[in-house]
Amino acid sequence: PLVKCLQAIFVLYKIKITELKTIRVVGHSELWRRGRKTVGGGSPFSVVGMANNKNEILIIRGERKIAAMATITHELGHLYQYQNWGVAKVKSLPLYQSEGFCEWLSIRVLEFYKEIEEARKIADNPDDVYGLGARYFIKAEEEGKLSEILNGSLNLL
Repeated sequence: PLVKCLQAIFVLYKIKITELKTIRVVGHSELWRRGRKTVGGGSPFSVVGMANNKNEILIIRGERKIAAMATITHELGHLYQYQNWGVAKVKSLPLYQSEGFCEWLSIRVLEFYKEIEEARKIADNPDDVYGLGARYFIKAEEEGKLSEILNGSLNLL
């Protein structure tokens, strides 16, 4: 799934991840231990992946292929943010905006691979962080603000 995700985000938006040190498949306990300080709003046990500013991605063991693709794309979105917008800016954003960008990117990759139902589930998520954030970026894209989104100059605050 990783190669497919990287290909799709490059084809769709010319997004390049300049450095990806590692992707590791881990159990719930390691993911929770490593990510519990970064989880906002929900149960840490609902986390299925995480990226950090050291260019690493962790993904939970046992994900369905399409769910793994969505999770990997989401985490690649965080790496893009860190590498292009800067860690300080990403950490200063409201959670719905930093997570929403990644959900929006996942939606577009799923649509690219004709996984429309899975993409719709993300877009229709009623959650105030992930769902609201995804719809925020969908609207910004519809309003022609794609270049502002990608270069981080969209007035996010």
